[in-house]
Amino acid sequence: MYYIELIKDFFAEKPLQFRGNSNAVKKATEENEDAGPALVEGQGRLTKNQEKKLAKEKAIAERKAAIAAEKAEKAAAALVTTSNTSID
Repeated sequence: MYYIELIKDFFAEKPLQFRGNSNAVKKATEENEDAGPALVEGQGRLTKNQEKKLAKEKAIAERKAAIAAEKAEKAAAALVTTSNTSID
């Protein structure tokens, strides 16, 4: 008999009670935006994996920029050489 009452109580419709989020994180303010990605999510500092990921992304971006600069130099050099050649 006790189990039946317990089961009925467990499956009974109950009103939703919101008591707030105890783990709420404050949004970044303008002062903290300049601090970098460490304070954006409310963390005190980055983990080792996050630091590695940021370093890797930075290295990839630098390599892409270097490749783009080389392509631009080659294109500029190709334009200069084709414009300097004359047809006799």
